[in-house]
Amino acid sequence: DELEPHYHFAAKELKLITKNVMVARPAVLYIADIPVMWLPFVFQDMRPGRRSGIIPPRIGFNQIFRQSPFLRRTIEDIGYYVALNDYMDAQVSMDWRSDARSTAFDPGYLKFTGQMQYRWRDRFISGSIGSSYNYLRNGQSNTQYSWNHTQEFSQRTRLNATFNYVTNTTIQRNISFNPSAALQTIRSSLNYSTGRGPLSLNVGGNQTQYPGRGQLDRDFPSLSITSKPIRVGDNFTWTPGLNITNSQSFDIDQVGDFGYRYTRNPLTNVLDSVKVRRNTRRSSISFETPLQVFGFNWRNSVRISDVLNDFPQRRTIYTDVTDTTSKVERVFARDFVTGLDWDTGFNLPSFFQGSWNLTPTVSFQKVDGRSPLIVRTERTGGKFVAQSMRPAYGVSMTPKFYGFFPGFGPIERIRHSIEPQVIFAYTPKGNVSNEFLAANGDIAQGYLGNNQQTTISLGFATAFEAKMRQKESDVVRDTAAAPDSTRPGAPRGAGLGPGLIGGGPAGSDQSRKIKLLSLTFTTLSYDFVRARKSTGGTGLNNTTFDYTARSDLLPGFDLGVNYSLFQGDPVSDTAVFKPYREGIRSTLSLDANSPLIRGMARIFGVHMLDAAEKSARERQAATQRGDDGVRQDRSMGTNGMLANRSIQGSVNSSRLQVPSGQGWKVNLSYSSTRQRPPVGDNVVSLDPAIICEQYRLSNPLGYEECVSSQQTSGSIVNPYESTTRGGSIFLTPPQASVQGSMSFHVTDKWAAQWQTSYDIERSKFASHVVSLQRELHDWDAIFAFSRSPNGNFSFNFFIALKAQPDLKFNYDRPQYPRGYIGNRSF
Repeated sequence: DELEPHYHFAAKELKLITKNVMVARPAVLYIADIPVMWLPFVFQDMRPGRRSGIIPPRIGFNQIFRQSPFLRRTIEDIGYYVALNDYMDAQVSMDWRSDARSTAFDPGYLKFTGQMQYRWRDRFISGSIGSSYNYLRNGQSNTQYSWNHTQEFSQRTRLNATFNYVTNTTIQRNISFNPSAALQTIRSSLNYSTGRGPLSLNVGGNQTQYPGRGQLDRDFPSLSITSKPIRVGDNFTWTPGLNITNSQSFDIDQVGDFGYRYTRNPLTNVLDSVKVRRNTRRSSISFETPLQVFGFNWRNSVRISDVLNDFPQRRTIYTDVTDTTSKVERVFARDFVTGLDWDTGFNLPSFFQGSWNLTPTVSFQKVDGRSPLIVRTERTGGKFVAQSMRPAYGVSMTPKFYGFFPGFGPIERIRHSIEPQVIFAYTPKGNVSNEFLAANGDIAQGYLGNNQQTTISLGFATAFEAKMRQKESDVVRDTAAAPDSTRPGAPRGAGLGPGLIGGGPAGSDQSRKIKLLSLTFTTLSYDFVRARKSTGGTGLNNTTFDYTARSDLLPGFDLGVNYSLFQGDPVSDTAVFKPYREGIRSTLSLDANSPLIRGMARIFGVHMLDAAEKSARERQAATQRGDDGVRQDRSMGTNGMLANRSIQGSVNSSRLQVPSGQGWKVNLSYSSTRQRPPVGDNVVSLDPAIICEQYRLSNPLGYEECVSSQQTSGSIVNPYESTTRGGSIFLTPPQASVQGSMSFHVTDKWAAQWQTSYDIERSKFASHVVSLQRELHDWDAIFAFSRSPNGNFSFNFFIALKAQPDLKFNYDRPQYPRGYIGNRSF
């Protein structure tokens, strides 16, 4: 009776078995007098309390009425739920997909899942444990493990643990219909935090697997000890801090100098090959101990770092660092670098605060800022060598200038601010030994790091801000809300105009201010001595340059461009000043409240509700609905599959946020990255087409599968930590993509959402998600279509009762690609 007139159930036979158990058979759901759903039976335990019972299986319409011979039967959640006690429950279930008319990408499968949840509120403990086993009919299998645990020992002591692991990441990716799940990393994390007095302790780590790849990244342990300022008397303040990190990568599957290690059997004299296993490790310990003594800030920190690449690599060696012709090629079984750094300096009191903001500094710097103070590498045979330090004197100035211009139209006034940062520094001549240069793979010929440095640095930021005119209604509202100065007990200055001396508090001006445009540029440093002594005559010390633009006229708008300035390292006089654009990033967000949209609406004479009126109407509508105006989808998620979510279990556990249908919103983002083409030898390309070239002629299908697997396995980046110079250069292929999402309301009851991703370099769409939501009084109905980057796509229909989400119906129709992924594109 609570449904609309065109939605009703008709049960041909309704029989009450006992007082607590009811069976209805069969039941038919009609929409506009057309039968769309047939339930052969419904069995439900009606007794109060938590009860064990059978889990209703999920069976699609095409399992009962086959409309095409290509449809595959799939049944999910055939299982049993057990209520162990008031604090724990468990469930076991099975999924089945037919292997009739199977393909290489869809062979059919059996999946067994077990899960247990626990929660003790009085002990502040909650979590879940689960595992699933997926057996494909082609003989492959995948096992998933998940564990989530949260426990609070006290107000300052807490433990959070999330464990996710799969044995076959390729199967995990290929059987996914969720675009986010197809590319999501499988992540585990552990964090324990506590506090004692002024100290805070955090211990933890994380582990990451990648879809379709065998690489495993582990960051453990990670220790951080921070302290609040510890005061000793009135003139001594100490703020210590300790950080320990250790990161490891196992079975790196990216290309390198050597893919296989060849050996010859001494007995049979047969040449055999073994794939090179690549592992890396990065460890560091840093101790911060800043002191404030009589108003002087003394920076003091010590850092020890160690990087190890445990696989063979090719290196360029100069037997004589003063002669560039003494170059030879050598192969090291592994390369490493261990370094010790010490950073110290004084920040002296500032002068002319509020105007010029002059701050002098005195510090001690390494002569070669690229390398540690004390270092050992594979080139030194494990022996430590050191460079020297030298004093550096500097003064910085950060004034801020304002200019005011008259406004026009709705703008009362425009303010232009310029905030430069000027730093002058002097560093005397230093010394770096040839032995130290050889340890890091550098040469002495053309080396400019020893020179005296007289530098001037310039940073620049500017902004245009507009003060909007107040409406008469706003002035009346502000006057009514302002305190009456004639009333007894009124605060002093009440009733005076905003901004007047003796008036209201700072910031009492209620005029709306918006930022028309703001520009921020990277600080550039110019060395006069280097410009005089270098061959090219360029004194710039920067290797990159970046600028960012933002505007409140387009909320969410952000444009950034970065450049590489030199072909080579500017520490050498062989570097060539040649700016090269490496990246562009841009985001844009528009809705009905965007100033640009509202301004265009006023030009065309379209009336739009302001934010206050719209908020009031939304609150009124939410009150009438009896909720908070935000709806949550309870169907198969497309955005809820986060890296830390459990990767095992039923698809029913996913969640998706769907727009409420109030207003519209568009989000667009563009990103483009490319690497400067390197000059020289030992260049290794990370382009999937080049990596898979070995299969193109002998196995065309395998070539397409290899390329597609490389493209859908995440970002293609240099996976190796740099140690010494003179090694291979990894060339990353250019990448450019556009991501967009749009949500709007079709009617008051219909809401729609569309998400897509387009790869510009490959000229193809990577993913699509389209969803529609319909509000049916006490029910929510959702229609969704998704297409994953791996080629899988699915259609989902879901309806659930708002007050009781467990009363739901979910219909899925997934489809795997019939051909190889590389042949499929929109």
